Amino acid sequence: MKCELNLIFEENDGTLRWIFNILIYAHQISDPDIRKALHPTLKEFLHKRSFQEVVRLAETDIDEGDFVRDYLKQNLIKFNASQVRFKGEKIKALCFTIEQAGQMQAAADPASVAPEVLALFEGHALKLNQIRHCAEEALKEAGAKGVKIERFSHE
Repeated sequence: MKCELNLIFEENDGTLRWIFNILIYAHQISDPDIRKALHPTLKEFLHKRSFQEVVRLAETDIDEGDFVRDYLKQNLIKFNASQVRFKGEKIKALCFTIEQAGQMQAAADPASVAPEVLALFEGHALKLNQIRHCAEEALKEAGAKGVKIERFSHE
C-alpha cells in the first residue's frame, strides 16, 4: 500500500503566485548557474510566453524594485494549466523555497533593499502553515482522527 500527498493550487491562488514570484525574483537576481538550475521548474509550470519573458528580463539591467513593481506585482505571470500540482519531492522543494524566502527577508537590510522587494518575502511562515493545515484537513477528510502535523520543511 502506498499513500502520497498532493498539493493542488489554482492559477488564481495567491499562494501559487507568491511562490512563483519568489522563484522568478531569485532567477532575476542570480548568476547564470542558478538561473539554469531554476529553468526546469519555471519551464514546467509557467506558460511558454511567461517563461520566455522571465528569461528575457533576466538578461536586462532592470532595477530589482522596478522588476518587482512593474512585472511581479502586476500579475503578468501565466501558468501552463489552471491547476498546478505538487507531490513528494516537489513539496519538499516548495518548502525549501518558502524557507529561503524567510531567510532572505531576515537577511535583507531595509535601508538598502527596495520596499517592493522586502514585501515580496512577507508571509513565508503563513505559507508553510497553510501547507500544514491543508495536509491535516486532507487526512481528516479521509477519516483520520487526532491529526497534528508539527510543521512542513524541506528536511
